[in-house]
Amino acid sequence: MPAKVRVFVILMLMSATGLRAEHSRAIDLDEVVVESAKRPVLHMLAYVREYSTLSTYDDTVRLFREKYVDFMLPPDNWKKHAGWTRPRPLASRSYYRFTDAHGKDSVSDAFPEHFSWSDWTSIFRRRDLHPRLRGIREGTDTLPGRYGAAEIWRREGDRIDITVDLLADPVARSWIPSMAGFLDGDIDFQRLKVHYRLDNIDDAGLSARDISCVTYEIESDGRGRNLSRLLKTGGGKPCVTTRCDIYIIDKEYISAKEAREWERGIGRAGDIEILPPPEAPELSPQTIELMARVDNLDRDAVRLGREADRRLASFKPSEYKLTIVRVVKSLIKKVKNLRK
Repeated sequence: MPAKVRVFVILMLMSATGLRAEHSRAIDLDEVVVESAKRPVLHMLAYVREYSTLSTYDDTVRLFREKYVDFMLPPDNWKKHAGWTRPRPLASRSYYRFTDAHGKDSVSDAFPEHFSWSDWTSIFRRRDLHPRLRGIREGTDTLPGRYGAAEIWRREGDRIDITVDLLADPVARSWIPSMAGFLDGDIDFQRLKVHYRLDNIDDAGLSARDISCVTYEIESDGRGRNLSRLLKTGGGKPCVTTRCDIYIIDKEYISAKEAREWERGIGRAGDIEILPPPEAPELSPQTIELMARVDNLDRDAVRLGREADRRLASFKPSEYKLTIVRVVKSLIKKVKNLRK
């Protein structure tokens, strides 16, 4: 039942039964969200924590990254604003560690090649509730796929956990449509799972506003186009693993004008401190050590000690610049001679 109708029905029942304040009693009502026609766009802010590893037969690159991202979800078939369901970065901090078989162990806050899968994740707008979980408070069910269990649903009260294996059945790809192009390409995926936790759900269906946490687990053989230039791949495909946890920290219905302002970047977080939400687990000692090493880097010394790339800037004046200088000097000489 729509939220507005439910509120109206409750008020009518209270009036018809003649409830008075002196005879009132506690009544537990479901949480409702009243949507305004003037603020139809759902804007969600989230904290992202990811662990990614890029490995070849000789080199290993480990990445820990924290981000603030946002999602913009207008009503279905809304023409004023398309929105986005992929996480758009607002602020980010990256910590890299490089090791190889010869004992190299260095860290940095940058790497010239993007190999993480976290930016290709996405969330759903609306989904139907599993029919066997309607009208009950607790229950579990599994949907079989072509190559194994495609979906595992578990309900406990108004909370639902859903685990989806996109490799178990092609139909499951609808949970992360942004990954469909990679699944049909030349990248061999060994693992591709997504886990949703949703709160305050009802039997009407699942909406993006119910999402509280999303976890992605992705493992692939092959990623990126320039890795052979940066790492020793030995002619084979590098292995990439990504675990990405998305914690929704704020949800708000905004107007079309506010949505356009966020799209243009006016509402972006910018260069601010990134703080994890209370529900995020404590970082491991290895991750804390990596963060400390990167934060203590002497970036000026690193920059000064790097050899300049001669392909980007020449150390000798170009010929056309020398020609211009000669012409200008000649004109100045002629002007001086005329004044004599």
